Parts: sequence; structure tokens; C-alpha cells
Amino acid sequence: MSEFDVVIVGSGPSAIGALLGLNRDNSTAKRVAVVTGTANHSSGQETWSAGIHSKVRNELFESSSWHSICNLIPLTEQKRKLALFETACVGGLATFWGQQLVRHSPADFQPAAVADSYEKYRNACDLIEHHVGFKERDAGQHAFVVDGCEAIVKSPRLLEPLDAMREAFHRASRDSKIIDQRVVRLFRASDGRITVVCEDGQSLTADQTILAAGVLGTARILSSSVPSVKGCRFSDHTPYFFHTLARKNPLIRRFGGLTRNMNFLNLEVTRSGSVQIFGSVYCATRMAANLALGELGVSPLRILAGRQLTVPLPYYPIQIWTKDSIVEVELERVGEETRARALPRRADTQLDLARQMIGTCGFKIFHANMTHTPAGFGFHHHNLRISEDGLTYEPSDDFVRRHFGATLTIVDGSVLREVTPRPHTETLMANALCSARATGRVG
Repeated sequence: MSEFDVVIVGSGPSAIGALLGLNRDNSTAKRVAVVTGTANHSSGQETWSAGIHSKVRNELFESSSWHSICNLIPLTEQKRKLALFETACVGGLATFWGQQLVRHSPADFQPAAVADSYEKYRNACDLIEHHVGFKERDAGQHAFVVDGCEAIVKSPRLLEPLDAMREAFHRASRDSKIIDQRVVRLFRASDGRITVVCEDGQSLTADQTILAAGVLGTARILSSSVPSVKGCRFSDHTPYFFHTLARKNPLIRRFGGLTRNMNFLNLEVTRSGSVQIFGSVYCATRMAANLALGELGVSPLRILAGRQLTVPLPYYPIQIWTKDSIVEVELERVGEETRARALPRRADTQLDLARQMIGTCGFKIFHANMTHTPAGFGFHHHNLRISEDGLTYEPSDDFVRRHFGATLTIVDGSVLREVTPRPHTETLMANALCSARATGRVG
């Protein structure tokens, strides 16, 4: 059994934030181990028929990295057979598509863990952006009014290239012991320390253990570690999908050339400083050719790998997140298998405002029925709750304190009770940084 001062479970954005928090605490040198969660076996091309997200399938196919996902979880929603998954590669979900580093506004800031002030949150975001090498492309913004609310159009805050998060992890973990294994369970020793058991049987004991395995990874590990767990629930911020056309749109001419990414415009509506709606505008011309085939239900072609459509289409799909576009997902054990199901969605009061914003920006909605992203496919997972009786669900951080004490801390999206319509990657990284810094001082 190996012993460390700190063990971090995970290698995605939350783990990077935690490593930065520990690195900034220079009070004492610490022995840190990171169990990355990378899989030692391939999930296989059967994932093509497993109903996973089309963008993920495209990246797996083009990079031949089938080992990058694992633990497929069957999901049923409105008779559709889909699958959730855990990422099993360094960089986490950012391996599959670019991440936007967008901060919460002061009006939307919700204190979480020890990021208990906006100043502390802002400072953490500054450190994160510096570490990952984020470069702002500021071309200003276009502001207007929609139904009495302030609306703006601007370029996305994309972290590029696609492997930027993976490289950020390697820089942050350069002084740590790296263990490329998946964690199967945890247990608390008599002295209060946590022992982490890996898939290959090796064990690591630490004074402080940090869970940064993502919501699905954290749910699996805690469920395996506490036999009384009957099920879990988590929230996902899933966007609506509007099909639009635009010709000679001045906003496209002004902002569209600042990035070569398919995601090339952000739309936002705020009321009294609080974000009500966030939108991402995509350019079909920049879509990967195999991704376009996947959206049509057609298998990819190796000859098209790495190629874009490059056809001058006036088609601009728009994803819209509102304050109400939250869906609950339940994870339940059925024998040795975990299954997921979507709970009924709540009514959304912001859709008319979203349509007005899209029209005012010069995009014409041509598909009468917008589509709603399947539950869990928004990948804005947060607010993990755990049940030991199948009826009541306890917040995951409270559950951990009760079963494991203060020597185990969750720093991923599991502990974020709420998220705003804006992307939350930078927020969960900032919260992880502040949490790990406090954990390091306790240790």
C-alpha cells in the first residue's frame, strides 16, 4: 500500500483546478498522487450502436481512441435508447470538443464550497486562464434590447486547440505521482484516512483525498463504496436546438471570422445583470464531414476523417440554454447494472424570449419544432444527490461528510447545486481550486 499526503481522483478540468489549488499552497511540500481514471481496455466500436452523443462518436472514430470512454450507462427517454458514459482519458470531456471559459456574472454568483466570495472566485479564474494559456479574442460586442432585457452578441471564449486541457493537466501534475488506473471504491480506515482502491488491485492511502471524477464517475465510486446506496440523481443543463437560416447577416460578417471553430458566436440575454438565456451559434460550413453523417444516422468514412463540409450553406444551428432548461436524471441499480432514466421536465418560461432574441439577431427559424437535447447529453452535469432508501436524496457533499468525514472532498460538478445558462467549466475549475487550497491547508 502506497501512502501520500493527497490523492486526487480524476484528470479533467476539476482535477486541474484542484492541482492548481494545491500548487498555490506553498506552506509545506506535499506528496501528491493523481489517479487519472484512464481505462486500460477499449469500449469497442459497439459504441456506434449504443446511442452515445454523435460528436463524441465522431472524435472516437477519427482518433481511433475507443478507450477514451468507459462504463456505458443505458438511458431511456421518450422511448429513445441512448447511453451516458464516463470519460476515461486525460483532459476529460474537453477531449471531445472545445470548452468555453465563461465566468458567472456577479449577479449570478452562487457561493459553493470555499469559493465563498466573488473576489476569490475571480482570482481563481485569473489563475486558471493563465495556466491553460487562454487568449482572449476581444472584438467587442453588439448590444440591443429584447423585451426589456439587455441582449448581446460576441465571439465565444473558446479554449483552443482541442488538446489544451490535456496539456494543462500535464503541466499542473508534473510534480505528482501519476497512476493511470480507474478507481473502483474507497474506504475509511480506523485512523480516519481514506484508502483508494484501483482497478488493478493497488491501494493508496492519503491524509486528504479529493474526488474530481466527474458526476458520473463520482456517483459510481460512492455507490460502490457504500453498499447501502440505492440510487443517485443529478441535474443536467440541456439546451434546445433551433434550426435557422441567415443570409448577409452583419453579425456573422463582424464576428464570424475570429475563430475557425464550428462554434463561432455567443448570444446572451440578461435581466438586471442576471443571465436568462445563453446561446451558441454554429456554422454548418465548419462542421466535420463525419459529424454531419452521424447526425443523419450514417456511419463515418475514414476517407472523410479530419475534413469539414466546406459547402457554403446559410444554415446556422443554434443551441439555447435558459434558466429553466434543467432536466433531472436518475441512476438506479438493477442487479449489477446501472441504468439511467430522465425524470419529467419542468415547463420553460423563457422560450418566447429566446425566439425573439434569435429573430432580432437576424436568424430565421425554419424548423417548426425545435428539438430538446436528450437528458444527460447537455454535459453540464451538476448537483449529485444520493439515496440510501430509494425515497430521499442527500446532496453528495453532505453524504460524503457523513460517511467519510473531513478527509474526503468532492470538487467536481457534483457539489454545484445550481448552474447558470452560461457554460460552467471555468466555474467548476475555480471551485475545485479554492476547495483544494483549503484542503491542503487542513492537511
